[in-house]
Amino acid sequence: MSFKKIFFALALPLFILVPFFVAPQNAFATCITKYVVVGGFTFPVSVGDCSGTSTSKPTVTFSATPETVSTNGASSIFWKATNATSCTGTGFSTGGKTNGSVIVYLQNASKTFSISCSGSSGSVTDSVTVTVIPTQSSGTNTNPVTSAGATPGGGFYFGVPCGFFEPCNSPPFTPQTCKPALSSNKSSVVAGQSATLTWSATMTKPSSTYFGIMPTTISVSNVGEVASTPAGTITPDLSGTVSVSPTEPTTYITVCKMEDAFFGSTTNSSPVTITTLAPVGGSCSASPGSITSGQSSTWTATPSGGDGAYTYVWSGTDSLAGTSQSVIKTYTSVGTKSGSVAITSAGSSKTISCSNTVTVINPQPQCSDGIDNDGDGKIDSADFGCYSTGGGGGDVYDPNKNNEFPNPQCSDGIDNNGNGFVDYPNDLTCSSSSDNNEEVAPVAGITLSATQTLVQKNQSTTLTWSASNVKTDSCSLAGTNGDSWNLSGTAGSQVTGALVGETIYTLSCTDLNKKLVSTQVTVKVVPSFEEI
Repeated sequence: MSFKKIFFALALPLFILVPFFVAPQNAFATCITKYVVVGGFTFPVSVGDCSGTSTSKPTVTFSATPETVSTNGASSIFWKATNATSCTGTGFSTGGKTNGSVIVYLQNASKTFSISCSGSSGSVTDSVTVTVIPTQSSGTNTNPVTSAGATPGGGFYFGVPCGFFEPCNSPPFTPQTCKPALSSNKSSVVAGQSATLTWSATMTKPSSTYFGIMPTTISVSNVGEVASTPAGTITPDLSGTVSVSPTEPTTYITVCKMEDAFFGSTTNSSPVTITTLAPVGGSCSASPGSITSGQSSTWTATPSGGDGAYTYVWSGTDSLAGTSQSVIKTYTSVGTKSGSVAITSAGSSKTISCSNTVTVINPQPQCSDGIDNDGDGKIDSADFGCYSTGGGGGDVYDPNKNNEFPNPQCSDGIDNNGNGFVDYPNDLTCSSSSDNNEEVAPVAGITLSATQTLVQKNQSTTLTWSASNVKTDSCSLAGTNGDSWNLSGTAGSQVTGALVGETIYTLSCTDLNKKLVSTQVTVKVVPSFEEI
């Protein structure tokens, strides 16, 4: 406590009591309050029967001067009660006194003050409203000011009886102030992650230092004390940061508390609420899960938690990489392929291993893959291209053959020349199954002749034949006398047997359309004459 406070605390009883020591005991039948001016200061003095035993009901005079103030203006609350032993104020403090005055400081909201005084014969109440008319300014103070018995925005009291330390004609008293503020770099965090709160406090001295300068403590709710100043010291601007890691939605407030043995006030900043988000998580998978070498699979992430905005970093077998929610990977080597993705949201990251893998195998040969690779309407074993030499017939189906190529005409299963026969060896225009010209068959050419068409009885002759555009080894030669030969090649000659009569020889061949063609020659025998 300062010397000035000690001096007045000790001297005050003398100033009040000395003028009345000459009065006889019980000289006053009732309690009388007088005001004595000492050294230019006015002090209230009560004399007489102030024991509270009066049988009269209490009365109270209660007023505010002025009743209308501007923003951050001050008003003097005055009260004087009779026949009362105590008074209690709402919106200000009477200190239990039955008369006195206090100065109230209002920021930006009107306020109603009330008083209740009690005595042995009952109680009395009264109220008065101080109206705040907002003033135009470049900024608006949004920090509510609170104190005992006050509500946010209603101001705080800082009261002392008129003339106690200041003359009664002094200007309105402006108290010591502390205006706190608070902000956050994040409005939401993943539960357990950190955010940075920035706090500040702007302090001003009171208009009079008769009462000294109160010590100030600055704290942040749900954090603790962040700064303080001792009594007698004002640091105009204080600020700092503090890291918080809420696990549930939390509201923070910067609190300025000024308090000494006589006076005190508490001022709060506007609240800052940080919401909490669910932890980042999710899943990922690949589709399809089984492919052949050279094919692709798509990896897709399904995120959860966080603030709904996500980034992705993929990794995995065969240099799987990407930064989008889905990535497509083409695999050129066989084996089992795995993948994982790191999902980040609201500053929190989670790496997730995908729920399935991709199996890569060698490609299935065309002749056993169940696909019509050459578009001829035939698949695998039904496709002549899948046979050992490329054709049906007596060839062997080869499931490991990897070229279901378009087949040559002579093995494509189509009657390309319209002769009613399909492919080799059925179509005689096909020399082999790889022959790609199932052509229209040329006309067969066969000839047959005899060296002598007229012979003596029991003589023979030579037959000469040729054949072209006929089925190989399909020709035969026969006579009406019983001669017959199966011919080979495309030409030749045969000697007939002894002829005893006219004989017709026929050369027969099968042409390329599998039709029988033939030609004939007649050998006659010269008649012989015998004696009778």
